[in-house]
Amino acid sequence: MVQTEIIRHEFSQRLIKALSAANYPVHGRGIKLARALGVSSKAVSKWLSGEALPRPAMMKALAKTLNVDHLWLQHGDEASNSQKKLITAVFRQDFPLIDWESLQNWKDLINENPLKFKWFATGSLLEGDYGFWLIVKDDLMTSSTGLCVPEKSMILVDPNRTPESGDLVIAKIEGAKKATFRQFFVDQGTNTTYLKPLNSNYKPIEINDSCQFIGVVVESRMSLVPQNFTDAALL
Repeated sequence: MVQTEIIRHEFSQRLIKALSAANYPVHGRGIKLARALGVSSKAVSKWLSGEALPRPAMMKALAKTLNVDHLWLQHGDEASNSQKKLITAVFRQDFPLIDWESLQNWKDLINENPLKFKWFATGSLLEGDYGFWLIVKDDLMTSSTGLCVPEKSMILVDPNRTPESGDLVIAKIEGAKKATFRQFFVDQGTNTTYLKPLNSNYKPIEINDSCQFIGVVVESRMSLVPQNFTDAALL
């Protein structure tokens, strides 16, 4: 068996275990589960036989329906970091595109209605179960040399990663109306912390413990054709 087949087989065994714990009958459980999720019985049959894995958004819905931990259902109890990387790289993981105004309660919005959002795949491995995409709204991170994340790029935010000096972050400074996208920087000589734009036309902002880090940006992508992202988070 190749590694991907092993992953699918082990998932099917956990799914069968979860169905039994949720008192799904042995006969007809596939049809019952399909109806609960609003998918075809053929899709559920492939999950149970180890022929296929649910997509990430469906995996979360499946775990919620069966009242089991999403990470356990997807990775198992003994999943190693390398196995998680393989699952993410081969099957890829989807995360929702949200707007900047929704940052403060993004997790509640996603949990309440995941189908409300547009989802985009990534091969990046995040620290936790959640993440989200944003559209860069200004030129703060546009640079003529070195690292550059231009306006209208899509950026993937990992809210479970602890920021380290040099990381690109989404942060909200006390008193500011909106969060900002900048580079986190620690001056090792004075131990002073800053939020630094990559664009040299803007100045760094000194911060303190009141600064709220919403997440670390782990990936960016830019379309080479015009895109209309107006109200892109909503279908």
